[in-house]
Parts: sequence; C-alpha cells; structure tokens
Amino acid sequence: MAHEPPHGLPSPPVGSGRWVITESPHDARIYEHAAAALGAHLGTAVSLYFLPAGTKGSASCGRVIELVERLRAEGSHHVRGVLDWDRRTRKRPDAVRVLGEGERYAIENVLLDPALLVWLLLGLPEGRALLGHSRDEWVRLDRVRREELVRRVAAVIGEAAASKGRASGSSFKRRPLDQSTVEVRYVGGAALSLPRWTLVERGHDYARWVLLAFPFLGRLPKEGPNGGAEDQMVCGIAIHALAEAVDWTPACLLTLFLELQAG
Repeated sequence: MAHEPPHGLPSPPVGSGRWVITESPHDARIYEHAAAALGAHLGTAVSLYFLPAGTKGSASCGRVIELVERLRAEGSHHVRGVLDWDRRTRKRPDAVRVLGEGERYAIENVLLDPALLVWLLLGLPEGRALLGHSRDEWVRLDRVRREELVRRVAAVIGEAAASKGRASGSSFKRRPLDQSTVEVRYVGGAALSLPRWTLVERGHDYARWVLLAFPFLGRLPKEGPNGGAEDQMVCGIAIHALAEAVDWTPACLLTLFLELQAG
C-alpha cells in the first residue's frame, strides 16, 4: 500500500510489514499497484508499504538514502528504500535496493518493456491491427516469432524517437541507440532477447517515445490529475493492466519485491 508520511516521517507498519521509501509519490503509486498485481508470487507474510521520500520536484535518490539511514539508525529496522538505477553506481546501505541494477534505467523501462508492450498492444484494437495477432496467438508463438514482434514494436518506438523525439536534453540527441541485444526473463518463465536501448535509455525519454509511437496507450484509465501524459500512461499500466500481464512482467520487478520482503 502507498501511504503519506505523518509529519514527514513514517510510523512503523503493523506486524511484519516493511516501509519502502521511494523517490517520489509517482513511484510509490506505481510500486503499490505493481506489488498488488504480483501478490500471488509474494505471499502475505511480509507486507510492503510504499512511502515517497518527497513531493514532485523535491524527490531524489539522496533523500531516499538519507531517510533510510537515519530511520534505521533510530531503530526503525523495518525501513527499506528503492531507487532507479539511472545508469549510475551509488554508495548506499544494503537496506536500499536498486530496481534492475545494471540492466534497466528506471521503472519506466520495466513497465514499458517491449514484450510487455506487445501483450498490452494485443489487448487493444489498434495494436492487434498493427501486429496482426491476438493475445491467444502470442501465447502459442515460439520464441523466434515472439522476438520478431518485439523487434517490430521496438522499431516503431525507435522511429518515433528519431522523427519526433529530439527534444532539448533528450538522451537520443547525445548518443546513438544501443542496438545490441540482451536476454530478459519474465515472471511467467519465458526468456526473450530484447534491443538493449529499450532498457537503458533514460526512462522519461523512453516513455515519451512510447507514447509518440502508440498514442492510443494514452487512453488507458488514469489515476489522479497529476503528472504528464507519460507518467499517467505508466501509472495506468501499473494500476489497470499489470494484473492481467503478470507472466510478461520483467522478473527484475518480482526480484526487487522479494528482496525488500527478505531484507
């Protein structure tokens, strides 16, 4: 569950729960719903309660680390933290975990994973028309055919980035996209080779390119009025779509939750 901190500080969760401090309220909402979607794999022995370290504009990885270190030093050993990788190595306590460390830039690169996107697209008329398959057919495809669809989706996103996504400061302007591939595993047990750039490009840039490529994803149900269109799309996937796409959720997200429960 996501909670607002009383007077700026968390109070202990009931029983064997863990407070997990995130970088922002946006992240806390996403993790709350993602953990609920993966609940069958997590069990109920240790609950995770997600708490933002700051409001939009003031959140930072440094604030997460500071809060976790201070609260644990004060005796709150149930407190954990979670950060995006951001293609950086940081000194941090063991109680602070990094989502997809060394593999995925940010939470956006997890929830907009190309294979997960294929599954989401095949649930929409526009996506089925584009890819020429249904979800039932996708499930029956072999790995080679699945990877063909994944590459097609990635190519559409890359074209959107090249033709429309060159906003000032975009990472696309600073370096070419990494066209190498990396094997990724999913909660349902499947493994696929993905274009690495979809995993390591800056999360907000990548989310913007996805929305440019597939604007109909912006029609997903949204929660709350805050955040840009990209943030609302990612939140919409976590809240309304992930529960039916558990098998195609990247395994690194489940691994993170299991580590937070165990730590």
